[in-house]
Amino acid sequence: MRPAGVLLVVIAFLSYALLTLRDKHAAIRSLRDVSAALELLYGELEMHETPLPEAIARSVRYSRGDGKILFQNLTVLLLRLGEESFADLWSKAVSQSCRQLPASALDELARLGLSLGRYELSTQLREMRGCIALLCRTREEGERSFPSERRLWLGLCAAAGCFLAILMI
Repeated sequence: MRPAGVLLVVIAFLSYALLTLRDKHAAIRSLRDVSAALELLYGELEMHETPLPEAIARSVRYSRGDGKILFQNLTVLLLRLGEESFADLWSKAVSQSCRQLPASALDELARLGLSLGRYELSTQLREMRGCIALLCRTREEGERSFPSERRLWLGLCAAAGCFLAILMI
């Protein structure tokens, strides 16, 4: 019975490490998808000066992952545009769609909704460019640190599991 319990403790700690790493990897993928979707929206607004709701609808077709989900949710929420402000609808879409994003990126993305559709196009594009830059920096930092974090999490959890297993014996 004891060897099985010891093995289960070690497996539990390693499982925790793997789940944590999965979440970190999902955050990196989400940052990539959302920044790519914003790049599409940026291009649509800059090149064609498309009205914002139409630009969002067009961007849905070419986006993927969390970026696509963000724009799909926003497209549905835009049906209530007269009842609620665009900033509120954007904030709702962000909170529904981008749960994997780190807090700083989530705050910046939510803040972007305050300027979209509200100011002249050059200001909107500048705000979008800043948000995209922050998302890309955060993604690059996450990609750069992921290999060492993977080793750290797996090592610490394996060591903690082994330590606890030794105490159990």
